[in-house]
Formats: sequence, C-alpha cells, structure tokens
Amino acid sequence: MIKKILIVPLLLTIVIFSFSHEDVMRKQIIEKHMALPEKEHSLVEEIVDVYNSDLDEINATTKEDEEKKFTVEIKGELNTTKETLITLTTKVKNYNNLDACNFFWSEEGTLLGIGSTLEMSFEKGEHKIFLRALDSNGNEANATVILNAYDYHMITKLHYNAYYGNLEYTEKDIMNHKGRYLLMDDGTFSKYIYAYDDEGRTIESKSEYYDYPTENQTRRFEYDEQGNRVKEMTLNSNDEIIYMIIYEYDEDGVLISTKSGTDENSLSSENYNEYEGSVYYEDTNLNDTNSNDKKEYNDNGKLVYEESYYGSMKIISEYDYNEEGKLTKDVSTMTSESRKSVRTNLYDDKSQLISFERLYSDNDYQCHYKRDYTYNSEGAVLTKIDQLLGGECPYIDEVKKNYAYDNDGKIKSISSIIDGEKGYTTLKVIETYTNILEIE
Repeated sequence: MIKKILIVPLLLTIVIFSFSHEDVMRKQIIEKHMALPEKEHSLVEEIVDVYNSDLDEINATTKEDEEKKFTVEIKGELNTTKETLITLTTKVKNYNNLDACNFFWSEEGTLLGIGSTLEMSFEKGEHKIFLRALDSNGNEANATVILNAYDYHMITKLHYNAYYGNLEYTEKDIMNHKGRYLLMDDGTFSKYIYAYDDEGRTIESKSEYYDYPTENQTRRFEYDEQGNRVKEMTLNSNDEIIYMIIYEYDEDGVLISTKSGTDENSLSSENYNEYEGSVYYEDTNLNDTNSNDKKEYNDNGKLVYEESYYGSMKIISEYDYNEEGKLTKDVSTMTSESRKSVRTNLYDDKSQLISFERLYSDNDYQCHYKRDYTYNSEGAVLTKIDQLLGGECPYIDEVKKNYAYDNDGKIKSISSIIDGEKGYTTLKVIETYTNILEIE
C-alpha cells in the first residue's frame, strides 16, 4: 500500500515535468523562428517546418554523399534527321575506370547496343533512349534522353547591319535526311533548288537570281535502268528548252559519246577521243559525281582547269597548288551575254580560306570587294574583315567582325568592331529540324 502511494506522486511529478519541458521547448522554437523576418509563418507552420527539417536531416542523403554518387549522363545531338548515323556518348561521374563499367543502351525494352558509345541511325519520330550503367563495385546508374528524328534539316542565318542593327538579309539552307541540299539561298544574289529521285539522283535543279529573273534556268535529267544519265535539258525562265545533251554508253556502262544542241533536231555528236588528255564533267550539285564537261589535270593528277557551259552561260575554274599538292588558289569566272562574275579564293597551309575576292558586273552595275579571315586554334573563323575595292556593294560593311562559338563549336554570334568600338551583333544562326518542307 505504501509503494502504491509513492508511485502516484512520482507519476504526477513526471507528467508535470513533461508538460513544463514541452512548454519550454515550444517557447524556444517560437522565439527562434519569430526572430527571422525574411519569411513569415504561422506558429503551426513553423513547428511543422522544424519537425520536418529535423527528420530530413536524419533520413536524407547528405549533399556530400550526393556529390560522390556514381552517375552517368548521355551526351550528343538529340535532334537529327531520319536514317542519319549519329553518335551518343556516356559521361561518367565519380568513377575513374571507364573500362571497368558496363553500359547497356535500350529503347522500350529493346537492346540497342553495349558499350560507352552508341552509334546508329533512327527512324522518323520520337525515341526514348535509356542507358543503364554498372561499375565494378556493383553500383548502378541510369540516364534517359528523348531523341527526335525528322525529314529535313534547315539552317537559317540572319544578317544584321553592323552600324544600325537592322536585319538586312537572310540566308537559308535546307537538306534532306541524306544530307543532300534541297535549297541553297544566299538571300542577296541567287538561290538553287534541287529535286531527287528515290535513288538519290538529281532529276531537277533550278537557278534563280533575285535581280535578274530573266536569267533563271531549270535543268532536268533522265536516267536509264542502270542509273546512267541519258538525257539533260536546260530550260530558260519561260520554261523553253535552250540546250540539250544526249549521252550514249557501251555494254559496260562506259560513256562513249554525247550529242548536244538547242533541240532534238539540231544535235551534233561529240567523241571523247577528239580531246586528248581531257575528260568531260557536268556539275549539277555538290553531291553529284557524274562527269560530262571538260577538265584538265596536272602531272600529279590534280584538277587545274575546268570548263562548263550552261546554255548562254560559261564557267571556267582554275586551280593552283603548292609543292605538297595542297590547294593555294582557285579562280572561278562566270560569263554570259549580260553579266560577269569572278570569284577568287586564297588558302593557307592548313587549307583554310584566308582571302575571298569577288567581282560582279553587268551593263549597269558593278560590285568588287575583298574579305580576309583569321582562325582560332581549332580552325574556326576568329575574325573577318570586308574591304570595298570598287563599285557599289549594298551588303558589304567595311568593319571587323569577331566570331563567338558555343561549347559544341557552333557559331553563337558575330559582333562588329567599328573604329575600335564594339558594334551590333551581325549574325544570328538558327538550326531547326522539321517534317514540313517549305521552299518559296
């Protein structure tokens, strides 16, 4: 009975002490957080915040532990064209021995490849790429990216005035998923439009000139079952045939003769044996390799002279080389009944273009200018300086331009330097991928 009497006061004392201690702790919490004016909270919110904060500190991984955690990251272009070979690489953090890791690439449960690098092409559409990595200690890390594959790749370059900052002209290039140009538009002088068959052969090319629409031309091409070009027609701006070439081959597919003229009733034959030391070449696109017009080579097999005719237009290209066989200079002269254009390029020992000179003239107008380049250690253009040599060139600013690049080495911007002072940004480059082809 005495023990029971002693226990009751003892329990009562513990309860009273507990409530008293709780009041003291609550008061300390309130005083502590009421003293912080940066963020207002109600009493209940403050107590909950403290409670949750204490639990987080007990249960959560510390920042230091997180920084030491084995992780992986997928690097590479995530926008591309369909059926185009691309490379995705792995960046590992907190593990030095990459060779001791195992990497597994997959898409929707289907294994794509094994190793730190994935090189493949993708069908048109969205692809969720999953990477699983295992180090030699049994640690696992994962990464996921979304990759999109499109039909077309477009590069747009917006050129701004160096003195006033206003948009002057827009360049645009469009390529299909095979990297072939569908449009090459310099925004000032001319544009070239190309069409291809299912085999990737050029079936039509158009040349359009902004200020001289009457000089516009279209060239169309036909092929036999073996893929040999058998017919070429050049049409003027009114879609009238002004020049035609018929190609003949032997049983082995070797070109043996051509017939050319203004129409099918005026074709004249040509035989390659009549031009000793020369071959013929017809250049319809940077991607084509068919040969039909005249070319001459030096003793080392280097092209030194090239001559082509496009209706009333004649193009002559000449090339110079150094002792090591590297190109040092090329000159291209284009003449027609109404105009003349001369383009001269000079190259350094690294085959980098260091000087570009262009002369354009017709009956009423002349533009003659020079452009010099310097490069950084990675071979990218560092500076460009334009100089007017004669006539009038509306889009030539006689200023120095500095080039800036992003971490991937792509042009980020170009800024002008005028009399030692920084001017406006003169170039903005926009790369887009699309499934909608829009060629004006």
